[in-house]
Amino acid sequence: MAFEALDAPAAHHDVEGGGGFEGQVHIREHLIAAIPISQFGRLIQCDGRGNNYEAADVTQFFEESQVNFGLALGGTMELRVCKIAIAGSLALFALLCGLDNLNDYGTNFAFVAHVLSMDTTFAENALRDRAITQPAVWRLGYALIIGAELLVGLCYLTATVQMMRRLRAEAARFNEAKRLFHVATGLAFLLWFTGFMAIAGEWFEMWQSTQWNGQEPAFRFYMTALVAGIFVGKDDAD
Repeated sequence: MAFEALDAPAAHHDVEGGGGFEGQVHIREHLIAAIPISQFGRLIQCDGRGNNYEAADVTQFFEESQVNFGLALGGTMELRVCKIAIAGSLALFALLCGLDNLNDYGTNFAFVAHVLSMDTTFAENALRDRAITQPAVWRLGYALIIGAELLVGLCYLTATVQMMRRLRAEAARFNEAKRLFHVATGLAFLLWFTGFMAIAGEWFEMWQSTQWNGQEPAFRFYMTALVAGIFVGKDDAD
């Protein structure tokens, strides 16, 4: 059975009869659900445990059934734990990217060098005058990438810790703990979309290379960050 979350200022319940009825339950100053029943007086079974409740006794149903209104109320413990786990996973990924590039410096340095020098783009490419052939610039660009990856990871990690500390806090304080998560998501988008898709992909024509083309993994990275950012960033409620 589907539930629809609504708001209401009072704390009461009412049932209207007829060929059908709609029971409305106000708990803690919020109307948390409206249940349409096809026929007045019929039994309802929607607590997932096989317990039957008379349709007229909707208040008892909500007080005893322990139904999980995670999406309707938006502030359950399970949802918060899920958001913390996602933030921690993003922190792990970004930090591993940065640390792997430090420990295996040469592998992705070759990638940066070929992209910036544009030596594997189409031979008739009219934009090759954009190529950068100075190794010092390659190293600077690579350092910026590594630094950005580590910064993104640290922001995600700090946000994860702050969210864990406020796991049982009021919704406003838990939402405040996400501030660095939003920062990390923005930085991740700048790194993998602006950096890899726009600058490397289009300015340096990386898309033309069959060997040194990082657009597909970059797409996975920034899309993951964006989707996670939408989910985790959604305000929790008490």
